[in-house]
Amino acid sequence: MKSVFRTTQTIQTIKILALSTVSSLFLTLETAAATYGWQPESLKEISQLQLRVSKKECPIGISQQNLQSGIATHLIKNGIPINKTNKAERNPYIKISINCKTRDPFAFSIMLQVIQEVAVNGKNIEGIIYSHGTYGTSGIPEYSRGEQRLIVTWVLNPFISDWKSVK
Repeated sequence: MKSVFRTTQTIQTIKILALSTVSSLFLTLETAAATYGWQPESLKEISQLQLRVSKKECPIGISQQNLQSGIATHLIKNGIPINKTNKAERNPYIKISINCKTRDPFAFSIMLQVIQEVAVNGKNIEGIIYSHGTYGTSGIPEYSRGEQRLIVTWVLNPFISDWKSVK
């Protein structure tokens, strides 16, 4: 009986130490974020993508035009075939949406979707075939300074990894 109690007590002590270590780690972070994503296998048949960046609802951080250029450069450098002309409107495209709420507390969401025209019941519609994103809270100055890092680390790099995993 004593050994079972000691084992349980030891495990509880380890859990408490782990939680206190993790809690102090999160308390020192300036931004809290979570990610979500799905369907990397749906990227398998795509040979070229267009890029569209939307940042209409978030006046904080980098401008939409500079984000579009920086994101395209990052994707191309990492082997993602981005079509820089808008001539092929029917190509699948990456849509990156950046939204935020600027009142306290500041909250943000960054979503990357791959959208492709698909046929459903004889009609062509746009369908989301891949999605990955992040959302969280932050101070406005911290978000403004770290927006590019958030986009690259939490959204673009996982997409690049998923793309490469099926190619």
